Amino acid sequence: MAVDDLVEEITKKLGAETRLSDWLNVDQSMIQGFADVTKDHQWIHVDVDRSTK
Repeated sequence: MAVDDLVEEITKKLGAETRLSDWLNVDQSMIQGFADVTKDHQWIHVDVDRSTK
C-alpha cells in the first residue's frame, strides 16, 4: 500500500471511536512473566516490597 493511501485511510478514521476492550487486572505474576520474557528484571517491577516504598 502506498504511503499516500495509508495517510488517506488513517485520516478518514480521525475522531472515530475505536473499540474498547474490557478492563484487565494486571497482577504480580503477569508482571513477573513479562519481566522473564523481556529479560527486564529491574527491581521496580519484580521486588514488590521495595517498589511499594
